[in-house]
Amino acid sequence: MTIDDAETAALRTAARDWLLRLHEHPDDTELHVGFAEWISASDAHAQAWSRTHDSWQAMEGLAGAVHSNPPLRPTSRLPSRRSLLTLAMSGATIGLATTLLMRPEAYRTGAGERQRLSLGDGTRVDLDSQSSLNVAVDAGRRSVLLIEGRAFFDVAHDMHRPFVVTAGDIAVRVLGTAFAVEHKADGLSVDVARGKVLVDRGNGMQPVELSIGERLIIDAAGSARRAAVDPSRIAAWRDGKIYAVDRPIGDLIGELRGYHKGIILLNAPKLASRRVTGVYHLDRPLQTIADIVIAHHGGVTIWTDYFVYITDS
Repeated sequence: MTIDDAETAALRTAARDWLLRLHEHPDDTELHVGFAEWISASDAHAQAWSRTHDSWQAMEGLAGAVHSNPPLRPTSRLPSRRSLLTLAMSGATIGLATTLLMRPEAYRTGAGERQRLSLGDGTRVDLDSQSSLNVAVDAGRRSVLLIEGRAFFDVAHDMHRPFVVTAGDIAVRVLGTAFAVEHKADGLSVDVARGKVLVDRGNGMQPVELSIGERLIIDAAGSARRAAVDPSRIAAWRDGKIYAVDRPIGDLIGELRGYHKGIILLNAPKLASRRVTGVYHLDRPLQTIADIVIAHHGGVTIWTDYFVYITDS
């Protein structure tokens, strides 16, 4: 092995190490800063990262083709990928493996993906990026478990089968209406676009009735408050849009992160605190972020589509 070959191999090893560490610790700001310094140190570092990232994306694409819609059943243990692949490799159990991979009642979207579902009762569901839910609709029940993310429900009327969406500690009950539910780590929200819904918060608390144009926001501590919302702008993500009204840039970029497969590091406290009003596009998150940052005199550096570094200048 020549000296050049050895150096190339060392750089590729370093790039793989950065990739693994960034995946394992996506919220480690110091790690992100260290990576930014490493990749900007030389063109050779950037090239090694680009090759490593391209290889990783190719592998992710192959894995996604096999596991694009994995079952999500919180009440039962899921088969591991190793188990599923073992089943798939056995001619006698190919049909079982296919069934496990394609169960229609469990849905998940990746970064930048949205999915529209039509349920057996006529209800339509829109699932936002990086969201997952389980659906059970049969002769005796209509229930949805929103595990994470955002969904919009246009519910078919059925007096004998109330439609119930559970998210975290709340249950939203309706007969026929249209509403959105968001379930994130920092809390929950329910927006009503048509009709009325009843939000049961459990723990002996009084249920909350919401009408068209009302929003209920519940923070991580369980505190709840009502707010008004324009019904025409509820779940605007369905149309690939964010409507921002006097919203901090840091908060806006945080939402755009959910539509990008890579890492977006915001190391810009001044920029993050500035407020904006406007309509922003979700389908081109990197371009939208770059436009926002440049318009407010910040700095943005993009190393492949995977890593974006934002500064105050």
